[in-house]
Amino acid sequence: MAEVAEVAKATGEKRHITKTMRTFWGIGEFGESIGTMMGMMYGVFFLTDIVLVPPALLAVTTMLGSVASFVLTPVAGMIIDGTKPMKWGKLRSFVLVFPLIFLLLSPFSFISWGHPTVTALIICFTGMIGGLVYTTMVTANVSLIPSMCAYDEEANALTSNRMIYASLGRMFGGYIAPVIIMAAIATLGNSSYLVLHIAFTLFLFCCYLVIFRLSKGYEGNGAASVKISEERLTIKDMVTAVRITPEIVPLMIADITSSLGSFLMPSLVIYMFTYVVEDGAQLGMMAIYNLVVGIVGTLGAYFSRWMMKVIPDKRYVLYITYLPIAGFVFLTRFFVGNVFIFIVLVAIMTFFMWITQPPETALYYDIAVIAEAKMGKNPIGIFLALAQYAPRVAGIINGIVLSTLFVSMGYDPTKPITEGIKMGFINAFSLVTCVIPILGWLAMFFFFKVTPARVAQAREAIAARDAAGNA
Repeated sequence: MAEVAEVAKATGEKRHITKTMRTFWGIGEFGESIGTMMGMMYGVFFLTDIVLVPPALLAVTTMLGSVASFVLTPVAGMIIDGTKPMKWGKLRSFVLVFPLIFLLLSPFSFISWGHPTVTALIICFTGMIGGLVYTTMVTANVSLIPSMCAYDEEANALTSNRMIYASLGRMFGGYIAPVIIMAAIATLGNSSYLVLHIAFTLFLFCCYLVIFRLSKGYEGNGAASVKISEERLTIKDMVTAVRITPEIVPLMIADITSSLGSFLMPSLVIYMFTYVVEDGAQLGMMAIYNLVVGIVGTLGAYFSRWMMKVIPDKRYVLYITYLPIAGFVFLTRFFVGNVFIFIVLVAIMTFFMWITQPPETALYYDIAVIAEAKMGKNPIGIFLALAQYAPRVAGIINGIVLSTLFVSMGYDPTKPITEGIKMGFINAFSLVTCVIPILGWLAMFFFFKVTPARVAQAREAIAARDAAGNA
């Protein structure tokens, strides 16, 4: 493979990705879903019900972490685009080194230091560092697709693979995590959360080693319009790229739709099954819930690939998916007394939610192409770092909702759970995740004007400029 890569570089030939890459690309997302599963499902629960962090302190630390994550998100793009490439490549280096750092930081997420305040502050501080490391490695992983793929169909296939594997990871991790916790807590006690989290994060690291190997010899093989330049972008270049492509704003707003569901709902589902769904009598069904939602989400991610073939204008894929997300999650509030209907409604919502993610990611690529045509430099790293802003904004909203919820309810797991507290969990689960998709639909429909024709024109302009420069 390495010899073929050298010949291709020398001749300028653009190669097709291998069958192995087409089949297994996305294993990194599989690892991401499992590696972050414990934090999403049990992170807040660990603080409130195990460490017994007071609601006011939880609000402060949650907001600190969310705001810091929001502020630090563009730093990931600056690290990738603004640093000299290491010996493994501009992008591949980050999918090797940073997952190891993330693994080393993982134990701090579930260690109790004997005092609620100390524990909350340590988890908050290490979470900020870990969040930056995670965002950087994810950005590099996503950026590898346009760097490796010279053909749109192949890039779309790998983008869809990302979501399929991510959903499979959530299905697998979401099912086995509560099963293992319930089985291990009798012998390991509260250490079960720490042990399982480290094991899951180690698995993430191993999955990233796979994509590091798969991408060998392919970085930079992509089409000229999305190739990863070896030159470093200045901060001024990064600001310029965003300024000349204002379409990034409505896309980021819309992207929050799927991201918020990925954050808020997993954080709340443990409380829903512990206290709300059939009055907490169906806690054992949470593993089944995660399994069903994971399977349906995988089907949605796979179905997205078909939709992008049938509907070339990715905007229309999003137009027809955001509103069902809002509708089905809203309906859950009326069926918390029936665990089976509750699971079915969330599963249908998840199907539509996972359809949205591949076209959203592909639209970030399209905006990067338009920016490159205008400014003469390729800002793909910074744009895909901005794509991580959707999870960061979703994290802030998640923090605001959870903080407001726990403080307003005066939540104390050592006291009886009232009907008011149950209704608070229902409102957070069904109302917030209903409003956000509607806002995303409005942003895309009225303000996002990137069409396939505009992207094609940008590609032609880049190709013409490259041809003139090589003449």
